[in-house]
Amino acid sequence: MPVDAAVGDPVGDPVGDPVGDPVGDPVGTVVVGVDGRPAGEAAVAWAGERAARAGTGLVLVHCVPEPQRFGRHEREAVERRAHEVLAAATRAATSGRPAVPGGSAVPGGSAVTGAFSWSSPREALLSAARHAAVLVVGAGGHGLGSTARDVADRAPCPVVLVPARSPGGPARGVVAGCDGSPGAQHAADLAAAEADLLGEELLLVRVSAVEDEVATWRPSELLRRAELLGERRRRQLEDEAERVARRHPDVEVRTRAVEAADAAGALLDAARGARVLVVGRGGHGAEDPALLGSTSEDVLRRSGVPVLVVPPPGPRAGPARAATGGRAGGPAGG
Repeated sequence: MPVDAAVGDPVGDPVGDPVGDPVGDPVGTVVVGVDGRPAGEAAVAWAGERAARAGTGLVLVHCVPEPQRFGRHEREAVERRAHEVLAAATRAATSGRPAVPGGSAVPGGSAVTGAFSWSSPREALLSAARHAAVLVVGAGGHGLGSTARDVADRAPCPVVLVPARSPGGPARGVVAGCDGSPGAQHAADLAAAEADLLGEELLLVRVSAVEDEVATWRPSELLRRAELLGERRRRQLEDEAERVARRHPDVEVRTRAVEAADAAGALLDAARGARVLVVGRGGHGAEDPALLGSTSEDVLRRSGVPVLVVPPPGPRAGPARAATGGRAGGPAGG
């Protein structure tokens, strides 16, 4: 991705390190989209705290599409404005960084870098995501914006969508949707690593809808078969909790099984007041497992808490653990 200017120091001289090809080891970098609007401030603050806790670098990406619309003087004005936007975002991202035991406010001297690009937000963020451990975007002021939806659908790394407004009150805990699939297991591992990083407990939630096959059951066996089905799902959920707890021994893992027709609504109810809700991205079956499923997309549209969208397990998914602190033993995902 071409980058016309990058800001390494909000008041210093621009440097030319492209966002899509950062200098040094990119694994562990937190990337956040910056648009200069109030609705995106929460995403910048979330990304700044996240990078500080994980001890990773932070890259702030600001872009303007279609440079051909502007004359030379207008382009210069746009670039000056971009520098101001990135400088303000850098201050916002670093001002609230928590102190980390054994480290400084910016652990290990990790850098905060701003970069401006003449490209569409979707293009810039997806390019930056190739080298990111986690990508953070604002969900928009009025529901799920098209850019946020596109990057959540396509990014090769986990994506956090941060709502413009928090529900208020202290946020506690990490919640993850769990259905026993390999993708959901991978999401549960990243959720546990996130809980470990935050010092929070993890709640695994399995939502079961009424089965279509129930209509074919005889009335005399309906109750018994429903009980057996529910018990089997509860055992599967407990088995998954035990697996996660073995891999992440410092995290307290709880479970909740819910029967509901509205899976997204049940997950959102369980995540009310949580610090983050974690969902897997897959949902279109074997032909296209990388795209958002209907439940995950519904969660993104309706959530009032940050949502971490985890892509299916694969070669690119592994480095994402660096952004979650990397404290749990073994590789993530199954």
